[in-house]
Amino acid sequence: MKRTVELACILITFSNFAHTSVTLVARKMIFPNQSIISDKRPGIWAVVAEYSQNFDYNSITCLLFGRAILPNTRTLPVSGSAVSNRRLFDWFADYFGLPPDFQSNVTFTLQVKNVVIDNSLLTTLPIIPGAFIRIDMTFIFTSWGMHMREHVINAGVQGYQAGYFTPGDVNRAQLLNCFTDYITGCSSPQLSIDPRLG
Repeated sequence: MKRTVELACILITFSNFAHTSVTLVARKMIFPNQSIISDKRPGIWAVVAEYSQNFDYNSITCLLFGRAILPNTRTLPVSGSAVSNRRLFDWFADYFGLPPDFQSNVTFTLQVKNVVIDNSLLTTLPIIPGAFIRIDMTFIFTSWGMHMREHVINAGVQGYQAGYFTPGDVNRAQLLNCFTDYITGCSSPQLSIDPRLG
C-alpha cells in the first residue's frame, strides 16, 4: 500500500517594520481535523513562510541615535570641541580620536531582512493505534546591516594640547582621519601614555 503525506498549506506574508511596535502574528498551521488522517493519508505536512523587511529607514535610525540625528534624515553629525557651529547633540569627535576641529556627517541605511519558515507534521503513531504525533520545526534566516557612509566636511588640522588626553601634546598625525575608521575597528589614535600612570 502506498502512503503519502500531503502538503496542507503554503502561506507567504509581508511585513513592514516602519513602526516602533510590531504585532506578532501566529504562524503555526492549525490542522482542521485529525479524522482526515487514515491509512490512505497517514499524515499532513504544513509549511508557513514569512518574509519581512523594513522600509522606513529613518524611524529605526532615530530609535537608535535619538536626538543626535538631524531632523527628518538618517544623518548623524560628528564634530569636535573646536567646531564653532557644533550642535548640542552632535557626537563628540574628540572621544573617537579625531581632531578638535573635525566635522563630518555619517548616514545610515539600517536594513533588517528575515525569512521564517515554519514546518509542521501531523501523523499517526504506528506503535500506538489511534495516537498522533505532531512535529514542529522553525528555520530562521536573518540579515542585518547598517550600511554606514561618511561625508567628511573638515578632516581637521589641530592636535590635542598637553593634559587633554595624555600628559604631553598629541600631534595631528597621531589622530584619525574619519569617524568610520574608529567605529568599525579599523584603526585607533596613537596616543602615548605616560608610563608612570600605567
